[in-house]
Amino acid sequence: NEETVYSVYEFIYSYRNSINSPFPDLTSQESIDALNMIRRIKEEVSSDDEFVADGYSTIMKLVAGNAIFLKYIIFPEAFINPAYKMTILPGRKEGISTSMISGTNIGINGNIPEKNKEAALIAYKYLTSKELQKKYLLQQTVVTGIWSLYEDEDICKNGTSGNCELFKNLQMVGKPNKNSNEDYYIVNFKKYCFDFIYGNDTAKEVLKKIDDMTKIYYISMKTKDSYIGLITVIIISIIITCMLISLIFIFRENFNPFFDYLSIDLWILLVIGSILLLSSIFTKYGMVTSFKCNLLSGFFFTGLTFTYIPFLYKLIVNFQGDSSFSEWVEKHKTVFFTILIFIEVLLSGLLFLKGISVEDIIQIEGLNFKVCNINHTVSKLVFGILIAYIFIMIFTILIYIFMEWNLEKSTYNIKFILSVIYIDILAFIILLIIDSVKIENYINHFVLRASIIIIISISNYGLQYGFRLLVGFAKKKNMKILFIKYINNEFINNESTNNEVLKENQFNNMSYATVTYNNDNNENDNNNTIKNNNGNNNNDNNKTFVSTGKESSSTMKSHRVSRRVSIISKMIDYHYDT
Repeated sequence: NEETVYSVYEFIYSYRNSINSPFPDLTSQESIDALNMIRRIKEEVSSDDEFVADGYSTIMKLVAGNAIFLKYIIFPEAFINPAYKMTILPGRKEGISTSMISGTNIGINGNIPEKNKEAALIAYKYLTSKELQKKYLLQQTVVTGIWSLYEDEDICKNGTSGNCELFKNLQMVGKPNKNSNEDYYIVNFKKYCFDFIYGNDTAKEVLKKIDDMTKIYYISMKTKDSYIGLITVIIISIIITCMLISLIFIFRENFNPFFDYLSIDLWILLVIGSILLLSSIFTKYGMVTSFKCNLLSGFFFTGLTFTYIPFLYKLIVNFQGDSSFSEWVEKHKTVFFTILIFIEVLLSGLLFLKGISVEDIIQIEGLNFKVCNINHTVSKLVFGILIAYIFIMIFTILIYIFMEWNLEKSTYNIKFILSVIYIDILAFIILLIIDSVKIENYINHFVLRASIIIIISISNYGLQYGFRLLVGFAKKKNMKILFIKYINNEFINNESTNNEVLKENQFNNMSYATVTYNNDNNENDNNNTIKNNNGNNNNDNNKTFVSTGKESSSTMKSHRVSRRVSIISKMIDYHYDT
């Protein structure tokens, strides 16, 4: 029964290092020494029969007086043989003792009517009053928790209850209440203890099993339970540091040609997004709480948003079709960014207000741990909208990639963006599969999710930013010298071109002068020629004007027709035209 649990806890408490020391950890050396002493007592002083004896057997010995030492609860004096004297339990060191306390809890139901609450409160005050406690203490039916009563002369002169010095010197330890399923805890606690006392299990092994029944495991940088937490922190810290340092190169002239696809602010946004994704893993350290779960979601989705915004912006701006939206985005870059980020922050904020709950994963002879879980209907709805928002961004990026696939000036950049999107989609699918599978080990639960997040972050960073650094280091040249050479070459080419043009113009002018002034007798003919030329020019101009009007008219008709064409057809046409 539960007295087995109390006895073991009581014995462990007697092995603490000092009077003021807290209850030793179940896996500590003090607890191991205490359990070993219990087995030693059984083997050297007591017997197997005594260790399995129930409470009834002890009471009979208290009455009969045929035992040297007995350990039991405080009992009324009338039932105890006068040969016995009650004293505090001994401890490992002199001055250290132990005594388990337990009793009956009294509470008031909060759902009863107000008038009943008032009546219950009156009864509660009466039961806990000093007068009633004194009455029952004198009758030796209770051991009161009102310590001032042990200074009362009437009580201190009264038999067992009058042993005031003993009560005042008790070093009490509370009843263990570490598991919501108390029956399960008591049954297994007793089983593990018997495996040690009567079996071959060591004290360390048994105490580890007992501790695992109530202990909640979590990822930590401490290496007591696992090295995985420390190793992961080191890896992530190194990656984040490298990402931050790599931002220096976008400001160096030698690397400018390799980062001309995006502006500096977009590159910074992309790198920050990758860092936020990695930082979300840090929220998995320590005891899992609702706040950390919400923080994890916020870091993760904000990181994705920051990563996708540069892609989306550049693809929209590069779109060469007739699109007023592309023009608006290019002119209102900050507004476009603000809108996208605001939507994500708003959804994450709503999710934070409703909260992501925490679920306990209780293992039978395993390691208990906690996980984030969305139980509230509103939270599920907001989380679903948040995921849909991310996939809308991905889908939009894919549409623009399809339309601009054959765009020669950005073909390689588009292929790298597509690779990032493919990896992210695959990673999301794996995350969904992992969430649908019940993982019963907290380390595996952490490693799988952390690995996926690291893959997403590194792929987003590496395929867009990191590879440009590698190319830059491989083909790095002094851009100032190249620029000066380029200017010199252009200057020389322009000089020769200008000289040829100047000579040609001079020749043409000379010919025109000869035609105009060579023969005075043909002045009229020349005038007629000039007039005819002017007339022809006017006619040509008129023809040009009319032709332009026809082209405009046909263009307007084609626009009207194009409006009737489906959006998908336009996308396909644009895909093959570029």
